[in-house]
Amino acid sequence: MDNSNISNILYFYDDNCLGCKITSPRIARLEESVKVVKINGNKDIAAAEKYNIDFFPTIIILDKNNNILKKEIGPNKIQIFISNFLYN
Repeated sequence: MDNSNISNILYFYDDNCLGCKITSPRIARLEESVKVVKINGNKDIAAAEKYNIDFFPTIIILDKNNNILKKEIGPNKIQIFISNFLYN
């Protein structure tokens, strides 16, 4: 994936989600390089439904036209994506 085409990343989380707590430090690191919009999926149900979020944490990677480039679900896949984004 061409990182220059990424406009922002939607990060869906829940306050009681252990995987979200594990992922949060990496999300903070990602915010240094790209705009990350944090969305509490249990509070913003409309956004969670719009993007078919069934599990937390989930990230949605959007291009400059707000098209979905990629969707990563779960802390392991999210951390792999972040590592690849930051270090490749």
